[in-house]
Amino acid sequence: CRRGVPMMQRVSRDTGLHVVASTGFYLDFTWPQWVRDHSEKQLAELMIRELREGMTGVDAKAGIIKIAGGDPYDSADYAKTFRAAVSAANKTGVAITTHSCHLSRKHFEFLVDAGADPSRLYLGHADFDSLDDLTSITKRGAHMIFTCWGIEQMVNPDLSNLPPFLAEDPGLNSGFMMAQTTAAALVSENKTL
Repeated sequence: CRRGVPMMQRVSRDTGLHVVASTGFYLDFTWPQWVRDHSEKQLAELMIRELREGMTGVDAKAGIIKIAGGDPYDSADYAKTFRAAVSAANKTGVAITTHSCHLSRKHFEFLVDAGADPSRLYLGHADFDSLDDLTSITKRGAHMIFTCWGIEQMVNPDLSNLPPFLAEDPGLNSGFMMAQTTAAALVSENKTL
């Protein structure tokens, strides 16, 4: 598994922290061809399997769905992965977290129109969105995650002279999704205390 699950397991074991791994799909430039080739139903079934039975190649189940993408209204591939995430979330009851950046409102609207429960949505990297958009989304029950202070230096090699995410092959290999997924899981746990 290329999502850093063994590292998450070590962190959990060594610190006693409850670490939640995600299933889902990051930005399209990180996808293998099969993500584009598979149907929405096949992608949903994969996520459901990783949530219920375990993730391929590791002894661990995912505990949340994470999706990233551009505008799902303008991309059939992103629309497919977003709808698959909603299907998997509705069948399993788990939350969805996103990598939204400046697209929180569009991601929220698309997910809700596809049948997602707004109270189970955690829109990530909301630091880039307008206060009006954030207010509208939270009034409808969704949660916002603010994680991007200084992110530009991590992803723009022109500013830092470093490779994006400090990884030769960013995306699933970077392990960076763990921080946002863990934050979403902690928020979700705290609301039930």
